[in-house]
Amino acid sequence: MPFTHNAEADFTGTDADLFARVRAADAPAIQRWLRLLRRDVDFVRDPAHPDLFALPKVRAIDPPVLLDGRVVPLSQLDTAFARHREAYIASKQGEWPLRIIAWRTT
Repeated sequence: MPFTHNAEADFTGTDADLFARVRAADAPAIQRWLRLLRRDVDFVRDPAHPDLFALPKVRAIDPPVLLDGRVVPLSQLDTAFARHREAYIASKQGEWPLRIIAWRTT
Protein backbone atom coordinates (compact mmCIF):
# COMPACT_ATOMS: atom_id res chain seq x y z
CA MET A 1 0.00 0.00 0.00
CA PRO A 2 1.38 3.47 -0.80
CA PHE A 3 2.51 5.76 1.95
CA THR A 4 0.01 8.50 2.69
CA HIS A 5 -0.07 10.43 5.92
CA ASN A 6 -3.21 9.98 7.99
CA ALA A 7 -2.50 10.87 11.62
CA GLU A 8 -5.65 9.19 12.94
CA ALA A 9 -4.81 5.92 11.14
CA ASP A 10 -1.26 6.09 12.53
CA PHE A 11 -2.71 5.84 16.04
CA THR A 12 -5.34 3.19 15.36
CA GLY A 13 -3.26 0.68 13.39
CA THR A 14 -0.50 -1.65 14.46
CA ASP A 15 3.25 -1.01 14.37
CA ALA A 16 3.52 -3.64 11.62
CA ASP A 17 0.93 -1.79 9.50
CA LEU A 18 2.72 1.53 9.94
CA PHE A 19 6.15 0.05 9.14
CA ALA A 20 4.74 -1.64 6.03
CA ARG A 21 3.46 1.74 4.82
CA VAL A 22 6.76 3.45 5.65
CA ARG A 23 8.81 0.71 3.90
CA ALA A 24 6.67 1.19 0.78
CA ALA A 25 7.33 4.94 0.69
CA ASP A 26 8.90 6.27 -2.49
CA ALA A 27 11.00 8.80 -0.59
CA PRO A 28 14.82 8.55 -0.58
CA ALA A 29 15.15 10.20 2.84
CA ILE A 30 12.79 7.69 4.42
CA GLN A 31 14.54 4.76 2.75
CA ARG A 32 17.93 6.07 3.95
CA TRP A 33 16.71 6.13 7.55
CA LEU A 34 15.15 2.68 7.21
CA ARG A 35 18.51 1.23 6.10
CA LEU A 36 19.91 2.30 9.47
CA LEU A 37 17.40 0.13 11.36
CA ARG A 38 18.94 -3.20 12.32
CA ARG A 39 17.88 -5.97 14.66
CA ASP A 40 21.48 -6.60 15.76
CA VAL A 41 21.88 -3.17 17.35
CA ASP A 42 21.09 -2.02 20.85
CA PHE A 43 21.39 1.29 22.68
CA VAL A 44 22.74 1.93 26.18
CA ARG A 45 22.92 5.16 28.14
CA ASP A 46 26.54 6.31 28.12
CA PRO A 47 27.19 9.94 29.11
CA ALA A 48 30.95 9.48 28.62
CA HIS A 49 30.86 8.13 25.04
CA PRO A 50 27.52 8.92 23.39
CA ASP A 51 26.96 8.28 19.70
CA LEU A 52 23.71 10.24 19.73
CA PHE A 53 21.24 11.99 21.99
CA ALA A 54 17.59 11.00 22.26
CA LEU A 55 14.74 13.12 23.55
CA PRO A 56 12.23 10.62 24.95
CA LYS A 57 8.53 11.33 24.73
CA VAL A 58 7.20 10.77 28.22
CA ARG A 59 3.77 9.23 28.62
CA ALA A 60 2.13 8.64 31.97
CA ILE A 61 -1.43 7.80 32.87
CA ASP A 62 -3.39 9.42 35.67
CA PRO A 63 -6.67 7.52 35.36
CA PRO A 64 -9.94 9.22 36.21
CA VAL A 65 -11.84 7.81 39.17
CA LEU A 66 -15.55 8.33 39.75
CA LEU A 67 -15.98 9.42 43.39
CA ASP A 68 -19.27 10.61 44.83
CA GLY A 69 -20.58 11.50 41.37
CA ARG A 70 -17.51 13.46 40.26
CA VAL A 71 -14.43 12.48 38.31
CA VAL A 72 -11.10 12.90 40.11
CA PRO A 73 -7.59 11.97 38.90
CA LEU A 74 -6.16 9.01 40.83
CA SER A 75 -3.12 11.11 41.79
CA GLN A 76 -5.40 13.34 43.88
CA LEU A 77 -6.70 10.32 45.81
CA ASP A 78 -3.54 8.25 46.25
CA THR A 79 -0.38 10.10 47.27
CA ALA A 80 1.79 7.00 46.75
CA PHE A 81 0.55 6.73 43.16
CA ALA A 82 1.14 10.46 42.66
CA ARG A 83 4.74 10.18 43.94
CA HIS A 84 5.42 7.11 41.80
CA ARG A 85 4.01 8.81 38.68
CA GLU A 86 6.00 12.01 39.24
CA ALA A 87 9.23 10.03 39.85
CA TYR A 88 8.64 8.11 36.63
CA ILE A 89 8.09 11.31 34.65
CA ALA A 90 11.18 12.95 36.18
CA SER A 91 13.33 9.90 35.32
CA LYS A 92 12.44 10.22 31.63
CA GLN A 93 13.08 13.96 31.21
CA GLY A 94 15.93 15.57 29.29
CA GLU A 95 18.37 14.25 26.75
CA TRP A 96 19.54 10.65 26.94
CA PRO A 97 23.15 10.18 25.81
CA LEU A 98 23.15 6.85 23.96
CA ARG A 99 25.92 4.63 22.68
CA ILE A 100 25.18 2.22 19.84
CA ILE A 101 26.18 -1.40 20.44
CA ALA A 102 26.19 -3.85 17.53
CA TRP A 103 25.85 -7.53 18.41
CA ARG A 104 28.02 -10.10 16.72
CA THR A 105 25.90 -12.30 14.48
CA THR A 106 28.62 -14.80 13.51
